[in-house]
Amino acid sequence: MKEVFSNYFRINFEDAEIIGSFDAVSILGYAEDELFNLWIDEADILSINGQMIKKFGKYFIINCDIPAILHKNNENTDIAVMVFRTHLWGKDFYNVIEKMTEVLLEEGILRSESQFSHVFHYSKGPCEQILDAIGFLYDSKGNHLPLENIRFYNFLLDKGMLSNEINSLIKEPILQFRNRNGKIEEKSIFQVTMNLSYEKSWEIIKSATAQVLLK
Repeated sequence: MKEVFSNYFRINFEDAEIIGSFDAVSILGYAEDELFNLWIDEADILSINGQMIKKFGKYFIINCDIPAILHKNNENTDIAVMVFRTHLWGKDFYNVIEKMTEVLLEEGILRSESQFSHVFHYSKGPCEQILDAIGFLYDSKGNHLPLENIRFYNFLLDKGMLSNEINSLIKEPILQFRNRNGKIEEKSIFQVTMNLSYEKSWEIIKSATAQVLLK
């Protein structure tokens, strides 16, 4: 991760002033919404292992949107949730979201098409399917639904992975892979399996040379 950061921003990781979003609110003197709406050139934005890093001046800010999201959404926020499973995948499912977005725009719930990601969340790959199940699927009594109900989880079990190995993969998702030049790279399993089939995702999991454990 340090190497990717340094190569992208062309600065030594140790010399970079990296700050969290809440520190940015204090240091920059911005309100939560101002930080959220901070306009950054695309070249100054890096998405790595599920984290968004924005370069602003001399600072590298991690996940600028978090303070605004927490500020807007609290115990008084009204939230309507619809959860459904589908056999649609990729472009077909995205088309469904686009049609639902059109309706929300017509009703004035959304102000622009770019906001669809504010109200829609869908599993973007097989591994994220398991992650979302852990975070979102409960029974009527508030208990986690068994992961054995999830298709990709069962797929991995059938391939010979143990339950604790699958759980570890989801909880510690940064893996090491060898690139075409034989050099080791660190990548998130969620990113490298995004929009892939079960079989292709399994091939990628098998190709990992090591798992990065952050303690």
